[in-house]
Amino acid sequence: YTLEKYVAEIEPRGISFIDWVESPDYDPKAIRAEFKAGWWGTLLTDKLLRRE
Repeated sequence: YTLEKYVAEIEPRGISFIDWVESPDYDPKAIRAEFKAGWWGTLLTDKLLRRE
């Protein structure tokens, strides 16, 4: 998920992955929270509601 976020949001601004990870803009806790929130949404939609 971190790499997907980088490619979608950071790379278009011309910032290298290493520079982003070493910058104060990189927040691994926030990225982990976003990933978990997305995972729960996918589980709810796909498994419990039986939707795609």
